[in-house]
Formats: sequence, C-alpha cells, structure tokens
Amino acid sequence: MSKDLNSSQIAALRRDYMLRGLSEGDLASDPFLQFGAWFQDALESNVVAEPNAMVLSTVSPEGQPRGRFV
Repeated sequence: MSKDLNSSQIAALRRDYMLRGLSEGDLASDPFLQFGAWFQDALESNVVAEPNAMVLSTVSPEGQPRGRFV
C-alpha cells in the first residue's frame, strides 16, 4: 500500500455493501431457501465480482470459531 495515502483516502476506498438490514423475522425458515435468496441477490448485483466465493464458518463444541473460504 502506498505510504502517500492518508486515513481519509483509505476509508474512501471502502464500498458499502448494505442493501438492507438482517432481521430474524425477514429470514426464510429453511436455510437452503435463504441461501438461494442471498445467492440470487449476489448474482444479480453488479457489485459482487465472484458471487460463488464465500466463507463457511462453524464453531467447535468448545466454542472455537473457524472460517474457511469455499
């Protein structure tokens, strides 16, 4: 990264991906249907370069989170 960028310039590089909030009442009860809706949103957007790239996160029985790119 260039040392010539100040914090305001770096902040300006960020994109806002928020189209709407995430409320439990707005979610499908079937996780596969919900995933399909999110995937369709990503496919139809002109912002997401690779809609099939994602992070799968799980938590072990000990409470240790783990995320992997799939």
